[in-house]
Amino acid sequence: MLRILFMDEAINFVKSVPEKAADKIYYNIHRVLKGEKNNELFKKLENSEIWEFRTLYNGIAYRLFAFWDKDEKTLIIATHGIEKNILKINDMTKMTLTPFEDILDGFYGKIGTPKRDEHERQVNEAVQIYKIGEAIKKARLEQQLTQKELGAKAKVNESQISRLEHGYSVTIPILSRVFRALGIMSATLDLGSYGRLNLW
Repeated sequence: MLRILFMDEAINFVKSVPEKAADKIYYNIHRVLKGEKNNELFKKLENSEIWEFRTLYNGIAYRLFAFWDKDEKTLIIATHGIEKNILKINDMTKMTLTPFEDILDGFYGKIGTPKRDEHERQVNEAVQIYKIGEAIKKARLEQQLTQKELGAKAKVNESQISRLEHGYSVTIPILSRVFRALGIMSATLDLGSYGRLNLW
């Protein structure tokens, strides 16, 4: 399981930005923590061991730089500017590190509070939509279709295929057309005690 820790400088940077921008930064980092492998949010910089979290909010790109601890399961978010002397520290005992969970508790409240539960819901929805998009892209590539070709088969615009594959929300009728065009002829939604619903 991935752990994310923040150095003080990164915490102070996020505290210095407008609250809605900080919300978006934490939202995007949380999506990565929950398994979203989206290189628009998180990617390795070329020819380095430095990783970048990038959040675009209100026309401004907010960047946080990070590196992996030796165990490769702990990501240290270090700074908002590349400072090689910080990013090369090997002795973790010399750093003040704050777990991301503690930062979420401080910003949104603990799990079970309305603001935090809403944040968790939004993150989970975004990750699920992203995974649907990844499944569509994988099936499309396996069938050697371009986005334009899949759009034509599904009778939707190429731009809608692109939106789906990038994890943007779309309607169930469009999802139905795209999955049918890929040969997936039915899908069911489990509503728990209310039963199952055939989506298409």
